[in-house]
Amino acid sequence: MSWSPDSVPERRLDIRVRSNRGTIQIVNRTLQAVELTGAGALLFRAMDGRRTVGELAGLLVAEFGITAADALTDTTDLVTGLADLTVIDHAGSR
Repeated sequence: MSWSPDSVPERRLDIRVRSNRGTIQIVNRTLQAVELTGAGALLFRAMDGRRTVGELAGLLVAEFGITAADALTDTTDLVTGLADLTVIDHAGSR
C-alpha cells in the first residue's frame, strides 16, 4: 500500500518503543529493530493516528526550515520504511 499526503499513519500495537535522550528505539514483532533520531524521532512521536503524512511533513518545515516538497519526500520515505518494518499501518487498516 502506498502513502499519499492524505494518508494517516498510526503506530502498531505490537511494537516495543523505548525513548532515551532524544533517540527512539523500536522493535517490531519479528524482533527487527530501528533507531530514530532528529527528524525521524520528531515524526514518530507525532504519529498519533490522526495526523496525515502532509501534516507530519509540515512539522519538518516548521522545525527545520526545509521546503515543503523536501519535507513531504522525507516524511513519505520514513513512513514507507516504517510500514515495511511493520512498525506502522495506515490508520483504520487493522
